[in-house]
Amino acid sequence: MALTQIESSSSSGSVSTATPPKTIAVRVYTGSTVLMYQVPEGRKWVGRVGSHQSNSSSFFFFITDTGSTVSANSVQMFGTFFHQNSHGNYENDGLITLHAGAMIHTGNNGGNGNWMILGEETDV
Repeated sequence: MALTQIESSSSSGSVSTATPPKTIAVRVYTGSTVLMYQVPEGRKWVGRVGSHQSNSSSFFFFITDTGSTVSANSVQMFGTFFHQNSHGNYENDGLITLHAGAMIHTGNNGGNGNWMILGEETDV
């Protein structure tokens, strides 16, 4: 009895190609609430946020979910990564991970300010 090779058909499904990681670096100077960044579908973002007066309650960030708007129910946070403390060392509040649709907005209770984000966007 001879062995015969069984023909295999190729898969009809599409093969997705991974999108390379992307550095996201944004700086905004404003006196109002502005959308700085939104994580695209199928991606996640891991990074840090900061403002030029991290110890002031006037400059903060809003983090919102897909389709949400900035409101009293949004997550409000202060970032210190980009600033030196009184000892001349840079502060490090740790990394933030956001998933598809999440948004980072500036927050402001007075005056113009600088907001910065720095991180990496990758496939989920």
